[in-house]
Amino acid sequence: MQMVYKAKNLDDAHGARDVLASSGITAHLAEPASENGPTAGFIRVCVDNVRLDAARRAIAEWHRVRK
Repeated sequence: MQMVYKAKNLDDAHGARDVLASSGITAHLAEPASENGPTAGFIRVCVDNVRLDAARRAIAEWHRVRK
């Protein structure tokens, strides 16, 4: 399981999960990490290792469209 996206809040995490689901990728939401480190305070959106590249492409496209 690898993190593919750091969500700022629950709505953002659900948006990312929905985008991934629409691409046929199952995503799991993980609780915010501890107070230390680069993922502190973020909800982590994670996918299976074998789907990581496809998930990164789907998230990148989602960001491109959202701008």
